[in-house]
Amino acid sequence: MGSIARAVLFAVVALSVPHSFASGSKVFAQGDDQLPDIISCQLKRSSTGQFRLRLTANSDRLVEGITLTIGGVSPKRLKLKDRQPGTDFFFAVVAKGRVCRGLPGDIVVTFPNGRTSTPFRCFQICPN
Repeated sequence: MGSIARAVLFAVVALSVPHSFASGSKVFAQGDDQLPDIISCQLKRSSTGQFRLRLTANSDRLVEGITLTIGGVSPKRLKLKDRQPGTDFFFAVVAKGRVCRGLPGDIVVTFPNGRTSTPFRCFQICPN
């Protein structure tokens, strides 16, 4: 399938699915069982010197009970952020503790049902 045909097919699918979030070639509709993909990572340093990594998803499918690895390393703590109003779903998660051990590296989210997200390569580097 050519790139123009894919673009037209994607546009038709995106327009036919109500309440959807488009990301690349995937469409995530409210209520389906598609998993979100991490689409960005941002490293910040607190006033105490601790690094934290904010990860943003392309849909509101992050839920309590998720775990994740950063370059194969599990952070000490996760805090879900940006709750979708009236739901138990979130758009972002902040990881603290052991964040620098896996950076740069692939971020993989594991959901309570055991399924995992597509790996997202985070190129952030913790300065010494």
